[in-house]
This record gives sequence, structure tokens and C-alpha cells, in this order.
Amino acid sequence: MPDKFAPTNTTGVGDVDAAFSAALAADAGVTPPVIPAPPRRAVVIDPDAPHGREADGSPIAPYGFKNGTNIPRKTIPGRTKDDLRAEAPRVAPAAVKSIGKPRDYSADLAGLGMSVWMGGVALPPTRPYAHVFKQAMPGMVHAWNEAAQQNAQVRRQVERLAGDGSYAWVLGVALSTAPLIAGCLELAKSGKTPEDKAQRKEIRRQYGEAAQAELREYVEAQVGDLQAEAA
Repeated sequence: MPDKFAPTNTTGVGDVDAAFSAALAADAGVTPPVIPAPPRRAVVIDPDAPHGREADGSPIAPYGFKNGTNIPRKTIPGRTKDDLRAEAPRVAPAAVKSIGKPRDYSADLAGLGMSVWMGGVALPPTRPYAHVFKQAMPGMVHAWNEAAQQNAQVRRQVERLAGDGSYAWVLGVALSTAPLIAGCLELAKSGKTPEDKAQRKEIRRQYGEAAQAELREYVEAQVGDLQAEAA
């Protein structure tokens, strides 16, 4: 009885197997291509000239020489401490400013003290205090001068008050102006008693006449100068 599960068409099956086997045999018979090995680097014979030598025999040094030797570097060198030290900018040391002994400020302090004393004497309310100040001034001048010699902060303050470039001239201007202010205030007083009032009034009249006389002298002098120039 025939097998109902057997293939009904077997034509060509053997041919396919034979063709596959023939292809495998052909591949196995093919010789694989020969790939040559990479060329080996030449062995360095001269350690003192790893990159070769010039025509004159000197070693070729494309990366320079090792520090302190004539042996060329094999690779690009890194930055060593010696290189960094050589590349560092050369800065000249700052000049040390010589500091001499501070000068004597006695004359400046004495001049300032005399200006203060004169200012105190010019005004009646401060005259008693001016006397006390003048008696103590020599000791203060000595003490402040010694302090300025020893302490920089005190020295700066002394120079600001009495040294070169100080504002001591302001005190001089004030002292020269103080008598004017005191005299004007004295003339402006009206007096408490009738006799005092009359006396002050007479003084103001005399001062007024003196001012007029000074004005006439000034005008006459100016006119005389103009006439002399015209002649």
C-alpha cells in the first residue's frame, strides 16, 4: 500500500544536494590571500642619535636636546621646572626706599604755637588763657617733637598742622583778621552811661574824619600820578 505522506514530486532534489556539495568543495580548495605583516621598525643602533645623523655626523634633533646634554630628545618634551623657571618673566626687585631719620619739627611747632598765642592775645576774653598757653608752650613743643620722631601717625599729624604744605597759613590769616573784628565790635558798642555813649560817639566821629583824610590823600596821590604821566 503506497504511503500517502510521501512526496509526490522528487524531481531535482538530488541535483540540489550535489550542487551544494560541489560549491563547498570549491571554496575549500581556494587558497586564502596572503596578507603581509607590517614592517618592523629599525632597531636604533646609535643611542646618541635616535633620529639619525646629519651629513656632517651631528645628531638630528627635531625635538631639541635633553637638558645639559647633546643627546636628542626622542619625543616632544614636556615643560619641566627648569623650563618654567627659564620662561618666567624676569622682574627686577623693587627698590627699597631708604627711610632716614625724621627731621626736627621744633621750629614748625614753635611757629604754630606762637600763632595760637598771638590769636589768644588779640582778643580780650582769651588773653588770660593765652598767658597760660605761652608758659606751657616750650614743654609742649619738645614733647610733640619727640613724639613725631618716634611715631609715624603723630608725625603725619604734626606735618599736617605745622610742616611743609600744612594749613598753618589759615591760622595766620585768622590772626590778622582778629584785631579788625575786635576793633569793629568795640566801636559798635553804644555804651551804658551817657558819658560812655558820648565818648564812643566822639571816637567814631574822629575815626570818620581820619578816614576822610586818608581818602583825600589817596585821591590827591592818584591825581598827581596821572598829571606826572601826562606831562
